[in-house]
Amino acid sequence: MAKRQKSSSKNNKGKDMLINVQAIHDVLSETTKIQVHPTSSVYLTAILQFVTAEVIETALKNKQGTSVELTSDDINKAIEADPELKQLFSLV
Repeated sequence: MAKRQKSSSKNNKGKDMLINVQAIHDVLSETTKIQVHPTSSVYLTAILQFVTAEVIETALKNKQGTSVELTSDDINKAIEADPELKQLFSLV
């Protein structure tokens, strides 16, 4: 994951994925007994967005030339194909 270069904005136009920081903060606040600092929610949202983008990018590369629709099987294959994603998700 770390060795990949960031795509240029020209190639990524219209493909930005956004995760709602407030929604993440609300879930954290509702599911924990401790006060959650807003900065923590921003940080966690950035991590979730990055990992999600990596999984989707890997799954789409594996599907080259076929349907653009991704299935859970495509996601699982992408995680298994990338050593770093596989390690990250090995405890899930």
